[in-house]
Amino acid sequence: MLILLYVTFDWTGIALQMRGQFLQLRKRDYVEAAQALGASHSRVIFKHILPNGITPLVTFSPFTIAGNIYVLSTLDYLGLGLRPRRPVGANLCPKRRSISQLLNGLCGRRYW
Repeated sequence: MLILLYVTFDWTGIALQMRGQFLQLRKRDYVEAAQALGASHSRVIFKHILPNGITPLVTFSPFTIAGNIYVLSTLDYLGLGLRPRRPVGANLCPKRRSISQLLNGLCGRRYW
């Protein structure tokens, strides 16, 4: 529920950036030249504007995803996140091992 609520309202920032990029691109020379040559609106959008307008989406998506992870982990730390019965962090490992046991298991040899 928390993730769904967060995702529902988090898309607006990238949408505003995309809108600004599209409004800027429609005034470019190559778009106006395509329109002057008689290209349809859908051709101008899909061949000229959309491929060049993806930049904000590609640029801001990693930061948005990292921010979402940060917010959810902060809420989990405060006790407002996911329920404890869900797997988080160290609960994913069936049992804890010491660092020497991990190294012996990875290397196949005993170094100490």
